[in-house]
Amino acid sequence: KNPDDERYWDQSQQKCLQYAVNNAENNKDLSELIRTIRDDEEYPWPPGKAPWSLERGGSGIAPVRNKENFGRNTIDIKDEKPSIHAAGSLPNPDSIKEPKNREEAEQMFILGERLISCGLKYFGGETGNKLS
Repeated sequence: KNPDDERYWDQSQQKCLQYAVNNAENNKDLSELIRTIRDDEEYPWPPGKAPWSLERGGSGIAPVRNKENFGRNTIDIKDEKPSIHAAGSLPNPDSIKEPKNREEAEQMFILGERLISCGLKYFGGETGNKLS
């Protein structure tokens, strides 16, 4: 692989074994090393393998948010966000949709944690109303 690299010239068997032991990845948790993408628009499809490609029976037109279209589309893409009707009010819990992928789920967990933290500070904080 690196025939001109002096670090690999005339290495003893012991040094080669030590290098292999130091750089082994056999004991790592694969679920932490592998990132699963469950969104057709975000997945880096090889040429001709995307579900929308002509070779796969699709239209040949990539979705608007796909990486193939980066810089091509001039359409304003607006993410759906719960609307806030009055200053400081929260959206109706029934209006919140399930996450589409792992990243959205993680964002929802972070938001939920923050909401609970803020709510607890209000009820139990110095200036908040304490629960009876």
